[in-house]
Amino acid sequence: MVHLLSTKTRFLIIGILSLTPALGSAQRLGDLMISPTRLTLDEKSRGGTIIVVNSGQSTVRYRLNLVDMNMSPEGVLKKTSDGTRNSAISSLRLSPKEIILAPGASQKIRILSVLPLGSIDGEFRSHLEFEPLTRPGTPKQTEGGEKVLSTNLNVRLLITIPIVVRMGNVSASAQLSDGSIDHKANSVKFSLHRDGNASIRGDVFVRFKPANGGKAVLVGQSNGVAVYFPNPTRSMVVGLSKSPSSLGAGDFEVQFIETDRRKNPVSKLLVIHSR
Repeated sequence: MVHLLSTKTRFLIIGILSLTPALGSAQRLGDLMISPTRLTLDEKSRGGTIIVVNSGQSTVRYRLNLVDMNMSPEGVLKKTSDGTRNSAISSLRLSPKEIILAPGASQKIRILSVLPLGSIDGEFRSHLEFEPLTRPGTPKQTEGGEKVLSTNLNVRLLITIPIVVRMGNVSASAQLSDGSIDHKANSVKFSLHRDGNASIRGDVFVRFKPANGGKAVLVGQSNGVAVYFPNPTRSMVVGLSKSPSSLGAGDFEVQFIETDRRKNPVSKLLVIHSR
């Protein structure tokens, strides 16, 4: 006679991780390496390739989905089922739509934009989601012949990377404002503003310049910072490597350098006075 000693609910925790190119053109999450972590298509380059590598010891399986995500004023991306005003889903073609990778194996994922040339000026954005497919738990037999349905607590991270499609005349500009020093949190706060019909992306550097005329030193940095169209503003907080009080009198210089454009990148500077 088989006794079912315990039957427990299988819990599933789903989290969404949006990869950014803060660590370069490739990024690793656990045993999955994805390169690049952002794809931009335009009239000259209507197709792109993303390479996924399984560097782990177990076979993995993922379903690939195109999803829309909204960015909060704090820069947090959240998936939406209602679509967005500049969704690119209808104009993108994806192949394959499911991947199975043995340890050490790699897979090319091809994405094509089919938006008609000259149809509209502007930027469209959706995200490629890597949804892990797991097998449900199965009853295990103990030494006494009894079966136990073990409890499984699975944390599923839905990895996403942005797919941006730009058509026709697109441009954007950046501005910095509302700078302040948070002495308790050892951080700098400011607003990053975007204007135009495209997103902005870049790196933020925080330097402290002593009042006595000494050399400015780097005390904070944040890479891969984006304000996605159509959002106008993002509230920024950058941690400092040294407490403001230990630095003495001087100025904090917050610099945003755009990384999207290789030619004539936008660079903006905000000076915050500190005593």
